Amino acid sequence: MVDWQSDWQLEDKFFDHGREMGFRTAWDYDESAQETLRVGTYFTFTHEGRFREGCNDAATRRFAALNDRGEIVKQFFADA
Repeated sequence: MVDWQSDWQLEDKFFDHGREMGFRTAWDYDESAQETLRVGTYFTFTHEGRFREGCNDAATRRFAALNDRGEIVKQFFADA
């Protein structure tokens, strides 16, 4: 399981993306993020001059971005 930076960050990202993805709670949103991290394909990319680790699940079109150490979920959303 990969943690979020804080409970507040999880709630904030759920507000930004979770409802449009069809989730009713931040807990459901997090469960989907964790599933994406379990089954998805990992890759490295740069964002704002820093290396990041990303994980994409092609079947669900969901994407998670982790911090530069792969320890903290920074973003989670679906490609519409």
